Amino acid sequence: QFFQAAMVEQVPQATEVLVLISAIFVLMMTIPGLTLFYGSLVSRRNLIDTMLQSVVLTATIPIVWWALGYSLCFDGEGSFMGGVGKAFLNFDMDSVVSDIPEAAWCLFQMTFGVITAVISTGAVAERALLWPLMVIANLWLLVVYCPICHMVWGGGILAKWGVVDTAGGLVVENC
Repeated sequence: QFFQAAMVEQVPQATEVLVLISAIFVLMMTIPGLTLFYGSLVSRRNLIDTMLQSVVLTATIPIVWWALGYSLCFDGEGSFMGGVGKAFLNFDMDSVVSDIPEAAWCLFQMTFGVITAVISTGAVAERALLWPLMVIANLWLLVVYCPICHMVWGGGILAKWGVVDTAGGLVVENC
């Protein structure tokens, strides 16, 4: 019985570690992965600017996620958009989502917001200036990504209709 009780206690910790490691892997796909990939696709003249797009977005999207993004995705019962009750990550640190702490869930979901925004910058490589693109990409996160994320993963209308997004492609790739 001692072994069984110890295993029950270890499973949530293992799940949390797996989620955090997965978040690290998604960030590794973003910074070295997409940064070097997009840098290899452009001319020498635009190399630094294109690579900076990925790095700067990886730094600014978490700020937007902290301020409003997480709340718009995972707060409230709206069909199309979440609420602002969890703005500035205003949630109880002891709260749990799917058997893991909400803070770990928030970090994991933030990495998908980051990589989705960075993937979209590949469409404007060598065509957009850095700072206007950063403003547009951060606004895009709030206007496009957050509603779709809420509709699919946050209990919105698509989740109520029974849509199942097992690999994340519906939210990430459709944005």
